Amino acid sequence: MWSDIGDPICLLLIGMIFAVRMGEFLGKLSIAEAMGDLFGQKVRIITAIAGFIGITGKIAIQLKLAGLLFSYVLDISSGYGTIIAAFIITLYSSLGGIKSVTFTDIIQFLTFIVVIPVIAYALLNSIDNTNIIINTLTTHPVFDYKEVFNFSNALSLDKLFVFLYFITPAFNPAIFQRIAMAKDIIQVRKSFVISAVICFLLLLILDWITILTLSINPFLNPDEVVKEIIFSQAYLGLKGMAIIGIMAMIMSTVDSFINSTAVLVVHDFLKPLKIEFNRNELLSARIISIVMVSFHYCYRYDKEIF
Repeated sequence: MWSDIGDPICLLLIGMIFAVRMGEFLGKLSIAEAMGDLFGQKVRIITAIAGFIGITGKIAIQLKLAGLLFSYVLDISSGYGTIIAAFIITLYSSLGGIKSVTFTDIIQFLTFIVVIPVIAYALLNSIDNTNIIINTLTTHPVFDYKEVFNFSNALSLDKLFVFLYFITPAFNPAIFQRIAMAKDIIQVRKSFVISAVICFLLLLILDWITILTLSINPFLNPDEVVKEIIFSQAYLGLKGMAIIGIMAMIMSTVDSFINSTAVLVVHDFLKPLKIEFNRNELLSARIISIVMVSFHYCYRYDKEIF
């Protein structure tokens, strides 16, 4: 519960409080460049390093998810699935640039507002007796509201801290990139407020899908939930749409991280240090994107294959 409402609140805080005060940063290439203008080149370099370190873990997680998706679809190991995902994402991100980020964000949005409600409807239709939903809500311990606010319980306390973490406004390189590319702060504010509302509604639908899935199979392994929803409960055509949507979601996220991180490395780390291996910054950023994803894969997933 706590973590569910954390993301919408965070988006709302960014849009209503922080974004409206960031007019001077519109048009900047990165958050490190903005910090450098305020505090000097040393801070710019430090911000670039910190941004790179923070994003690398998120890239690894997204590649892992994409690899699992390909392993489900093609019935191969997750290691080989990661190779396919890494190749597609690297090619798409390095050649497409910010246009690819924007395009996949649109695909992700269309997928969410169409496919997710349809999946919820399909799951509801697969239940013959709706009484099992009521039974799940009234008897299953995870829906006991008293436990949610029982902070003597270690799990409830952990969830509270997770909520506090999620609502803390954070300007990672990808988020700042989206703000900086806006035409004015009014557009930024509207974008984040609308995103907060839509995010909250989609989270409610996802929670409903979770309730339906738990009602259908209360003994389902948590690691198999996504596989169960897509491949066991959804209709044939819907399976393809769901897979495309999930892949678009992963690509939308990871290519944002790759693109913004490559800009940090080339524009805000190498350039201030006067380390130049190519005069064309765009080409340099594309090369860094390829090297970065290749490094992630070689370091993280070679044991899964060999």
